Amino acid sequence: MNIEERIEELLSKMTLHEKVGQLHQVAPSKVGGFEIPEEEAFKLYKSGDMDEKTYDAIINHKMLSNHEDEIRKGEIGSFISVIDAETANHYQKIAVEESRLGIPLIFGLDVIHGFKTMFPIPLAESCSFDDELFEETARVAAKESVAGGVNWTYAPMVDVARDSRWGRVAEGAGEDTYLASRFSRAKVRGFQGKDLTDEDRIAACVKHFAAYGAVEGGCDYDTVDMSMPKFFETYYPPYEAAVKEGCASVMMAFNDLSGVPCTTNEWLIQDLLRKNLGFKGVVISDANAIKECVNHGTALDTEDAVKQSIEAGTEMDLGSDLYETLLEQMVLDGKVEEKYVVITSDDYPDFFHRVDNPPFVFFYEGNLELFDQCDHYFEKTVDGRKCYLAINQKGNDVDWCIVTENEKQLVPEINKFFEDYGDRYNLKNYVKKEELSLS
Repeated sequence: MNIEERIEELLSKMTLHEKVGQLHQVAPSKVGGFEIPEEEAFKLYKSGDMDEKTYDAIINHKMLSNHEDEIRKGEIGSFISVIDAETANHYQKIAVEESRLGIPLIFGLDVIHGFKTMFPIPLAESCSFDDELFEETARVAAKESVAGGVNWTYAPMVDVARDSRWGRVAEGAGEDTYLASRFSRAKVRGFQGKDLTDEDRIAACVKHFAAYGAVEGGCDYDTVDMSMPKFFETYYPPYEAAVKEGCASVMMAFNDLSGVPCTTNEWLIQDLLRKNLGFKGVVISDANAIKECVNHGTALDTEDAVKQSIEAGTEMDLGSDLYETLLEQMVLDGKVEEKYVVITSDDYPDFFHRVDNPPFVFFYEGNLELFDQCDHYFEKTVDGRKCYLAINQKGNDVDWCIVTENEKQLVPEINKFFEDYGDRYNLKNYVKKEELSLS
Protein backbone atom coordinates (compact mmCIF):
# COMPACT_ATOMS: atom_id res chain seq x y z
CA MET A 1 0.00 0.00 0.00
CA ASN A 2 1.46 3.37 -1.04
CA ILE A 3 1.16 6.60 0.94
CA GLU A 4 -1.86 7.91 -0.99
CA GLU A 5 -3.75 4.65 -0.50
CA ARG A 6 -2.88 4.65 3.20
CA ILE A 7 -4.20 8.22 3.56
CA GLU A 8 -7.48 7.37 1.87
CA GLU A 9 -7.86 4.29 4.05
CA LEU A 10 -7.31 6.33 7.20
CA LEU A 11 -9.77 9.02 6.10
CA SER A 12 -12.43 6.41 5.60
CA LYS A 13 -11.97 5.19 9.19
CA MET A 14 -11.58 8.52 10.99
CA THR A 15 -14.30 9.97 13.14
CA LEU A 16 -15.13 13.67 13.00
CA HIS A 17 -13.39 14.04 16.38
CA GLU A 18 -10.20 12.53 14.99
CA LYS A 19 -10.32 14.68 11.84
CA VAL A 20 -10.52 17.82 13.96
CA GLY A 21 -7.63 16.52 16.05
CA GLN A 22 -5.39 16.48 12.97
CA LEU A 23 -5.98 20.22 12.60
CA HIS A 24 -4.85 20.89 16.17
CA GLN A 25 -1.29 21.91 17.06
CA VAL A 26 -0.13 22.39 20.65
CA ALA A 27 2.95 23.31 22.67
CA PRO A 28 4.36 20.63 24.98
CA SER A 29 4.40 22.58 28.24
CA LYS A 30 1.60 22.24 30.79
CA VAL A 31 0.71 25.90 30.52
CA GLY A 32 1.32 26.15 26.80
CA GLY A 33 3.73 28.28 24.90
CA PHE A 34 0.98 30.59 23.68
CA GLU A 35 -1.62 30.40 26.44
CA ILE A 36 0.73 32.30 28.78
CA PRO A 37 3.33 34.45 27.00
CA GLU A 38 6.88 34.23 28.25
CA GLU A 39 6.66 37.83 29.46
CA GLU A 40 3.70 36.94 31.68
CA ALA A 41 5.47 33.86 32.97
CA PHE A 42 8.47 36.03 33.87
CA LYS A 43 6.24 38.44 35.81
CA LEU A 44 4.71 35.55 37.77
CA TYR A 45 8.19 34.20 38.53
CA LYS A 46 9.52 37.57 39.71
CA SER A 47 6.49 38.16 41.91
CA GLY A 48 6.89 34.77 43.57
CA ASP A 49 3.64 33.37 42.16
CA MET A 50 5.53 30.78 40.07
CA ASP A 51 8.42 28.62 41.24
CA GLU A 52 11.70 28.41 39.35
CA LYS A 53 11.16 24.81 38.20
CA THR A 54 7.80 25.61 36.63
CA TYR A 55 9.14 28.77 35.02
CA ASP A 56 12.12 26.92 33.51
CA ALA A 57 9.82 24.18 32.20
CA ILE A 58 7.53 26.70 30.48
CA ILE A 59 10.38 28.63 28.90
CA ASN A 60 12.10 25.48 27.68
CA HIS A 61 8.86 23.77 26.60
CA LYS A 62 9.84 20.52 28.25
CA MET A 63 7.10 19.91 30.81
CA LEU A 64 5.09 16.85 29.90
CA SER A 65 1.38 17.17 30.53
CA ASN A 66 -1.94 15.50 29.99
CA HIS A 67 -1.24 15.76 26.26
CA GLU A 68 -0.48 12.06 26.49
CA ASP A 69 -4.17 11.25 26.90
CA GLU A 70 -5.06 13.64 24.10
CA ILE A 71 -2.63 11.85 21.79
CA ARG A 72 -4.17 8.47 22.65
CA LYS A 73 -7.61 9.85 21.73
CA GLY A 74 -6.37 11.21 18.39
CA GLU A 75 -6.97 14.82 19.48
CA ILE A 76 -3.58 16.22 18.44
CA GLY A 77 -2.05 16.30 14.98
CA SER A 78 1.19 18.12 15.69
CA PHE A 79 3.38 19.85 18.26
CA ILE A 80 5.30 23.10 18.19
CA SER A 81 8.54 23.72 20.09
CA VAL A 82 9.49 20.16 21.03
CA ILE A 83 13.25 20.58 20.84
CA ASP A 84 14.67 17.25 21.96
CA ALA A 85 14.46 13.78 20.47
CA GLU A 86 13.62 12.13 23.80
CA THR A 87 10.37 14.10 24.19
CA ALA A 88 9.49 13.74 20.51
CA ASN A 89 10.05 9.97 20.58
CA HIS A 90 8.02 9.68 23.78
CA TYR A 91 5.01 11.38 22.22
CA GLN A 92 5.45 9.63 18.88
CA LYS A 93 5.50 6.20 20.50
CA ILE A 94 2.16 6.95 22.15
CA ALA A 95 0.66 8.20 18.88
CA VAL A 96 1.79 5.23 16.78
CA GLU A 97 1.32 2.43 19.32
CA GLU A 98 -1.52 3.56 21.59
CA SER A 99 -3.91 5.66 19.48
CA ARG A 100 -6.75 3.98 17.59
CA LEU A 101 -5.40 4.62 14.08
CA GLY A 102 -1.67 5.02 14.83
CA ILE A 103 -1.32 8.29 12.90
CA PRO A 104 2.18 9.77 13.51
CA LEU A 105 2.61 13.25 14.98
CA ILE A 106 4.35 16.13 13.24
CA PHE A 107 6.87 18.21 15.23
CA GLY A 108 7.33 21.82 14.13
CA LEU A 109 9.81 24.46 15.24
CA ASP A 110 11.05 27.89 14.20
CA VAL A 111 14.44 26.83 12.84
CA ILE A 112 15.35 30.27 11.57
CA HIS A 113 19.15 30.35 11.40
CA GLY A 114 20.25 27.00 12.73
CA PHE A 115 19.20 24.35 15.23
CA LYS A 116 22.30 23.64 17.34
CA THR A 117 24.87 25.17 15.01
CA MET A 118 24.02 28.87 14.79
CA PHE A 119 24.55 30.74 11.55
CA PRO A 120 24.22 34.49 10.93
CA ILE A 121 20.66 35.79 11.09
CA PRO A 122 18.90 35.70 7.68
CA LEU A 123 19.30 39.46 7.17
CA ALA A 124 23.08 39.15 7.61
CA GLU A 125 23.36 35.90 5.66
CA SER A 126 21.48 37.39 2.71
CA CYS A 127 24.21 40.05 2.41
CA SER A 128 26.50 37.36 1.00
CA PHE A 129 24.29 37.08 -2.11
CA ASP A 130 25.37 33.42 -2.17
CA ASP A 131 22.62 30.96 -3.08
CA GLU A 132 24.84 27.97 -2.36
CA LEU A 133 25.51 29.29 1.14
CA PHE A 134 21.79 29.86 1.77
CA GLU A 135 21.07 26.28 0.76
CA GLU A 136 23.95 24.75 2.71
CA THR A 137 23.11 26.41 6.03
CA ALA A 138 19.51 25.22 5.64
CA ARG A 139 20.74 21.70 4.88
CA VAL A 140 22.84 21.62 8.06
CA ALA A 141 19.94 22.99 10.11
CA ALA A 142 17.64 20.33 8.67
CA LYS A 143 20.03 17.50 9.53
CA GLU A 144 20.45 18.71 13.11
CA SER A 145 16.70 19.31 13.49
CA VAL A 146 15.84 15.76 12.49
CA ALA A 147 18.33 14.46 15.05
CA GLY A 148 16.51 16.59 17.64
CA GLY A 149 13.09 15.17 16.80
CA VAL A 150 11.92 18.04 14.54
CA ASN A 151 10.51 17.34 11.06
CA TRP A 152 8.87 20.66 10.15
CA THR A 153 10.38 24.16 10.23
CA TYR A 154 8.49 27.45 10.11
CA ALA A 155 10.97 28.90 7.66
CA PRO A 156 11.96 30.53 5.43
CA MET A 157 10.52 33.90 6.41
CA VAL A 158 10.59 35.88 3.17
CA ASP A 159 8.57 38.97 4.04
CA VAL A 160 10.02 41.93 2.18
CA ALA A 161 10.71 44.62 4.80
CA ARG A 162 11.26 48.27 3.91
CA ASP A 163 10.36 49.81 7.27
CA SER A 164 13.20 49.48 9.78
CA ARG A 165 10.74 50.03 12.63
CA TRP A 166 9.27 46.57 12.06
CA GLY A 167 10.60 44.24 14.74
CA ARG A 168 11.05 41.16 12.54
CA VAL A 169 13.29 42.56 9.83
CA ALA A 170 16.17 40.34 11.02
CA GLU A 171 14.31 37.12 10.13
CA GLY A 172 14.18 37.79 6.38
CA ALA A 173 16.40 38.86 3.51
CA GLY A 174 15.59 42.57 3.80
CA GLU A 175 14.18 45.06 1.34
CA ASP A 176 14.99 43.63 -2.09
CA THR A 177 12.37 41.50 -3.81
CA TYR A 178 14.78 39.73 -6.14
CA LEU A 179 17.21 38.80 -3.37
CA ALA A 180 14.37 37.63 -1.12
CA SER A 181 13.12 35.36 -3.93
CA ARG A 182 16.54 33.80 -4.43
CA PHE A 183 16.88 33.36 -0.67
CA SER A 184 13.43 31.77 -0.57
CA ARG A 185 14.17 29.16 -3.24
CA ALA A 186 17.56 28.25 -1.78
CA LYS A 187 16.22 27.76 1.73
CA VAL A 188 13.41 25.47 0.54
CA ARG A 189 15.96 23.38 -1.38
CA GLY A 190 18.24 23.23 1.65
CA PHE A 191 15.54 22.19 4.09
CA GLN A 192 13.66 19.73 1.89
CA GLY A 193 16.22 18.43 -0.62
CA LYS A 194 14.88 16.50 -3.58
CA ASP A 195 12.87 14.02 -1.51
CA LEU A 196 11.19 14.74 1.84
CA THR A 197 11.39 11.06 2.74
CA ASP A 198 15.17 11.41 3.12
CA GLU A 199 15.99 10.92 6.78
CA ASP A 200 17.95 14.18 7.15
CA ARG A 201 15.39 16.51 5.53
CA ILE A 202 12.52 18.50 7.00
CA ALA A 203 9.41 20.14 5.59
CA ALA A 204 9.68 23.89 4.99
CA CYS A 205 6.93 26.43 5.71
CA VAL A 206 7.19 29.75 3.89
CA LYS A 207 5.87 32.69 5.89
CA HIS A 208 4.07 34.97 6.39
CA PHE A 209 1.53 34.99 3.55
CA ALA A 210 1.17 37.78 2.71
CA ALA A 211 2.89 41.17 2.94
CA TYR A 212 3.57 40.87 6.67
CA GLY A 213 6.60 43.14 6.30
CA ALA A 214 4.42 46.02 5.11
CA VAL A 215 2.39 46.56 8.29
CA GLU A 216 1.57 50.20 8.91
CA GLY A 217 4.03 52.08 11.10
CA GLY A 218 6.11 48.95 11.53
CA CYS A 219 3.57 47.75 14.11
CA ASP A 220 3.30 43.96 14.40
CA TYR A 221 -0.14 42.42 13.79
CA ASP A 222 -1.32 45.66 12.18
CA THR A 223 -3.05 46.34 8.88
CA VAL A 224 -1.54 46.35 5.39
CA ASP A 225 -3.09 48.70 2.88
CA MET A 226 -1.53 48.79 -0.56
CA SER A 227 -2.32 48.70 -4.24
CA MET A 228 -2.39 45.39 -6.04
CA PRO A 229 0.37 46.41 -8.49
CA LYS A 230 2.66 47.15 -5.55
CA PHE A 231 1.70 43.90 -3.86
CA PHE A 232 2.44 41.72 -6.89
CA GLU A 233 5.56 43.63 -7.89
CA THR A 234 7.25 43.90 -4.48
CA TYR A 235 5.84 41.56 -1.84
CA TYR A 236 4.35 38.56 -3.63
CA PRO A 237 7.35 37.13 -5.61
CA PRO A 238 9.30 35.58 -2.66
CA TYR A 239 6.26 33.53 -1.60
CA GLU A 240 5.68 32.51 -5.21
CA ALA A 241 9.33 31.43 -5.46
CA ALA A 242 9.03 29.17 -2.40
CA VAL A 243 5.85 27.50 -3.67
CA LYS A 244 7.33 26.91 -7.12
CA GLU A 245 10.37 25.36 -5.44
CA GLY A 246 8.04 22.81 -3.82
CA CYS A 247 7.63 24.24 -0.33
CA ALA A 248 5.54 21.77 1.71
CA SER A 249 3.50 24.31 3.69
CA VAL A 250 2.50 27.95 3.97
CA MET A 251 1.89 29.99 7.13
CA MET A 252 -0.72 32.75 6.93
CA ALA A 253 0.24 36.17 8.25
CA PHE A 254 -1.09 37.92 11.35
CA ASN A 255 -1.93 41.09 9.49
CA ASP A 256 -4.93 41.91 7.40
CA LEU A 257 -4.58 42.75 3.72
CA SER A 258 -6.83 45.63 2.70
CA GLY A 259 -9.22 44.95 5.54
CA VAL A 260 -9.35 41.13 5.49
CA PRO A 261 -7.16 39.14 7.93
CA CYS A 262 -4.89 36.81 5.98
CA THR A 263 -6.07 33.91 8.15
CA THR A 264 -9.61 34.32 6.82
CA ASN A 265 -8.69 35.64 3.37
CA GLU A 266 -10.28 33.27 0.85
CA TRP A 267 -8.84 35.25 -2.07
CA LEU A 268 -5.30 34.77 -0.76
CA ILE A 269 -5.66 31.09 0.05
CA GLN A 270 -8.02 29.73 -2.58
CA ASP A 271 -7.56 32.00 -5.58
CA LEU A 272 -3.95 33.11 -5.30
CA LEU A 273 -2.29 30.22 -3.47
CA ARG A 274 -4.31 27.18 -4.49
CA LYS A 275 -5.56 28.03 -8.00
CA ASN A 276 -2.98 30.49 -9.33
CA LEU A 277 0.13 28.87 -7.84
CA GLY A 278 -1.24 25.33 -7.74
CA PHE A 279 -0.16 24.88 -4.13
CA LYS A 280 -1.09 21.43 -2.78
CA GLY A 281 0.51 21.51 0.66
CA VAL A 282 -0.68 22.45 4.15
CA VAL A 283 -1.89 25.92 5.15
CA ILE A 284 -1.36 26.77 8.82
CA SER A 285 -2.19 29.83 10.89
CA ASP A 286 0.41 31.83 12.75
CA ALA A 287 0.40 31.49 16.54
CA ASN A 288 -3.00 32.54 17.92
CA ALA A 289 -3.84 34.22 14.59
CA ILE A 290 -7.34 32.72 14.41
CA LYS A 291 -8.22 34.25 17.77
CA GLU A 292 -6.63 37.53 16.63
CA CYS A 293 -9.34 37.84 13.95
CA VAL A 294 -11.67 39.00 16.71
CA ASN A 295 -9.22 41.80 17.54
CA HIS A 296 -9.11 42.76 13.87
CA GLY A 297 -12.83 43.44 14.17
CA THR A 298 -13.76 41.16 11.27
CA ALA A 299 -15.07 38.27 13.43
CA LEU A 300 -17.90 38.68 15.92
CA ASP A 301 -16.40 36.13 18.33
CA THR A 302 -14.07 33.13 18.40
CA GLU A 303 -16.70 30.86 16.85
CA ASP A 304 -17.09 33.25 13.94
CA ALA A 305 -13.29 33.41 13.61
CA VAL A 306 -13.15 29.60 13.43
CA LYS A 307 -15.85 29.47 10.76
CA GLN A 308 -14.19 32.14 8.63
CA SER A 309 -10.72 30.59 8.96
CA ILE A 310 -11.62 26.98 8.18
CA GLU A 311 -13.88 27.93 5.27
CA ALA A 312 -11.22 30.21 3.82
CA GLY A 313 -8.76 27.31 3.86
CA THR A 314 -6.61 27.72 6.99
CA GLU A 315 -6.26 24.02 7.72
CA MET A 316 -4.27 23.92 10.94
CA ASP A 317 -4.66 26.00 14.08
CA LEU A 318 -1.36 26.92 15.67
CA GLY A 319 -1.58 27.72 19.35
CA SER A 320 -5.11 28.99 19.92
CA ASP A 321 -6.83 25.59 20.44
CA LEU A 322 -9.99 27.03 18.86
CA TYR A 323 -10.38 24.30 16.26
CA GLU A 324 -10.01 21.67 18.96
CA THR A 325 -12.52 23.25 21.34
CA LEU A 326 -15.12 24.61 18.90
CA LEU A 327 -14.95 23.06 15.44
CA GLU A 328 -16.42 19.61 16.08
CA GLN A 329 -19.56 20.97 17.73
CA MET A 330 -19.91 23.60 15.01
CA VAL A 331 -19.95 20.82 12.40
CA LEU A 332 -22.50 18.82 14.41
CA ASP A 333 -24.66 21.93 14.75
CA GLY A 334 -24.54 22.52 10.98
CA LYS A 335 -22.60 25.79 11.30
CA VAL A 336 -19.62 24.40 9.37
CA GLU A 337 -19.77 21.69 6.68
CA GLU A 338 -17.70 18.60 7.37
CA LYS A 339 -15.98 18.91 4.01
CA TYR A 340 -13.91 21.71 5.48
CA VAL A 341 -12.29 19.37 8.00
CA VAL A 342 -11.63 16.52 5.56
CA ILE A 343 -8.15 16.53 4.07
CA THR A 344 -8.34 14.88 0.65
CA SER A 345 -5.67 13.82 -1.76
CA ASP A 346 -5.24 15.59 -5.08
CA ASP A 347 -4.71 12.21 -6.68
CA TYR A 348 -8.32 11.79 -7.73
CA PRO A 349 -9.15 9.08 -10.24
CA ASP A 350 -9.26 10.38 -13.81
CA PHE A 351 -13.03 10.23 -13.63
CA PHE A 352 -13.14 13.28 -11.38
CA HIS A 353 -11.35 15.41 -13.90
CA ARG A 354 -14.31 15.42 -16.27
CA VAL A 355 -15.46 18.70 -14.73
CA ASP A 356 -13.74 21.99 -15.50
CA ASN A 357 -12.32 22.49 -12.00
CA PRO A 358 -11.22 20.05 -9.29
CA PRO A 359 -14.39 18.93 -7.52
CA PHE A 360 -15.37 19.36 -3.92
CA VAL A 361 -15.87 16.12 -2.06
CA PHE A 362 -18.96 16.58 0.05
CA PHE A 363 -19.22 13.19 1.57
CA TYR A 364 -17.08 10.16 1.45
CA GLU A 365 -17.22 6.67 2.95
CA GLY A 366 -14.77 4.13 1.62
CA ASN A 367 -12.25 4.32 -1.19
CA LEU A 368 -12.51 6.96 -3.90
CA GLU A 369 -11.25 4.42 -6.39
CA LEU A 370 -14.53 2.54 -6.03
CA PHE A 371 -16.36 5.46 -7.58
CA ASP A 372 -16.25 3.93 -11.06
CA GLN A 373 -17.76 0.73 -9.70
CA CYS A 374 -20.80 2.28 -8.04
CA ASP A 375 -24.13 0.52 -8.33
CA HIS A 376 -26.10 3.73 -8.80
CA TYR A 377 -24.90 6.77 -10.71
CA PHE A 378 -26.68 10.06 -11.22
CA GLU A 379 -25.77 13.16 -13.19
CA LYS A 380 -27.57 16.43 -12.62
CA THR A 381 -27.09 19.70 -14.48
CA VAL A 382 -27.97 22.88 -12.57
CA ASP A 383 -27.37 26.30 -14.10
CA GLY A 384 -25.01 24.73 -16.60
CA ARG A 385 -22.94 22.98 -13.92
CA LYS A 386 -22.67 19.23 -13.57
CA CYS A 387 -23.32 17.38 -10.35
CA TYR A 388 -22.20 13.80 -9.98
CA LEU A 389 -23.79 11.65 -7.35
CA ALA A 390 -22.91 8.02 -6.89
CA ILE A 391 -24.00 5.34 -4.47
CA ASN A 392 -22.07 2.17 -3.86
CA GLN A 393 -24.15 -0.48 -2.13
CA LYS A 394 -22.74 -3.72 -0.72
CA GLY A 395 -25.41 -5.69 1.05
CA ASN A 396 -26.74 -3.57 3.86
CA ASP A 397 -23.74 -1.20 3.74
CA VAL A 398 -24.05 1.93 1.67
CA ASP A 399 -21.12 4.13 0.65
CA TRP A 400 -22.02 7.62 -0.43
CA CYS A 401 -19.88 9.80 -2.64
CA ILE A 402 -21.21 13.18 -3.69
CA VAL A 403 -19.05 15.30 -5.96
CA THR A 404 -19.91 18.74 -7.17
CA GLU A 405 -18.30 21.80 -8.71
CA ASN A 406 -20.26 24.47 -6.86
CA GLU A 407 -21.84 23.51 -3.58
CA LYS A 408 -23.96 26.64 -3.03
CA GLN A 409 -25.96 26.05 -6.19
CA LEU A 410 -26.05 22.29 -6.11
CA VAL A 411 -26.66 21.40 -2.47
CA PRO A 412 -30.40 22.22 -2.70
CA GLU A 413 -30.69 19.82 -5.63
CA ILE A 414 -28.81 17.12 -3.75
CA ASN A 415 -30.92 17.64 -0.65
CA LYS A 416 -34.07 17.31 -2.76
CA PHE A 417 -32.79 13.96 -4.02
CA PHE A 418 -32.34 12.74 -0.47
CA GLU A 419 -35.72 14.07 0.58
CA ASP A 420 -37.32 12.00 -2.19
CA TYR A 421 -35.95 8.87 -0.47
CA GLY A 422 -36.74 10.03 3.06
CA ASP A 423 -34.94 11.73 5.95
CA ARG A 424 -32.69 8.72 6.46
CA TYR A 425 -30.72 9.82 3.36
CA ASN A 426 -30.26 13.45 4.45
CA LEU A 427 -27.00 14.99 3.28
CA LYS A 428 -26.29 16.44 6.73
CA ASN A 429 -26.18 13.00 8.29
CA TYR A 430 -22.53 12.01 7.92
CA VAL A 431 -22.84 8.66 9.66
CA LYS A 432 -22.56 5.47 7.67
CA LYS A 433 -26.04 4.02 7.29
CA GLU A 434 -26.99 0.43 8.03
CA GLU A 435 -29.68 -1.74 6.53
CA LEU A 436 -30.67 0.64 3.77
CA SER A 437 -32.36 -0.30 0.54
CA LEU A 438 -32.73 1.80 -2.57
CA SER A 439 -35.43 -0.35 -4.08
